Amino acid sequence: GEAGGVVWKCAAAMGHHLCDQRYFPPGYWKAKRCLEIGAGTGILGLAAARLGAVVTITDYGELSELIAHNVKRNLTPEQQAATTVDSFDWNQPNIGVRFPPDRWDVILISDVVWADGYGRLPQTLTEIASPTTPIILGFEQRAHKRPELASPTFVPTLHKIFQVDEVEFPAEFQREHLYLY
Repeated sequence: GEAGGVVWKCAAAMGHHLCDQRYFPPGYWKAKRCLEIGAGTGILGLAAARLGAVVTITDYGELSELIAHNVKRNLTPEQQAATTVDSFDWNQPNIGVRFPPDRWDVILISDVVWADGYGRLPQTLTEIASPTTPIILGFEQRAHKRPELASPTFVPTLHKIFQVDEVEFPAEFQREHLYLY
């Protein structure tokens, strides 16, 4: 898809966030088992892999090919060996069978919230995350540009299911319409 082939502002800011030692001390990412959902270009998974994580980068359809290309172009052979690209549609029921919750140390998600088109994402997260799995989620609230792209129910829905903490983006990426949880 066209939207998945773009590195959005929020994804770039989140990539920098993964390097922020206020939240992730040196060595934090070493051998962490990370899942990136709705990866588009795969920038978050690539960042985590470069930091030493063992990463599965996912999206659906033709985007898997784009991600595989980006893995080959941007990671060392050792990092490529620790990175898997897979097709994943969070709207499919029982996805936890394929991606069990004990498999992930961290789940990364950026820019998948468009209007209320997040579908089963909250339910899917309950299936693939254990109670202690951090889910790092960021998105740009685009309602200031186009009101129909607002998602007024997404974060409140997450609050009903998970402990949700808003995190400050690194200073160079602070914009009033980017949100990180």
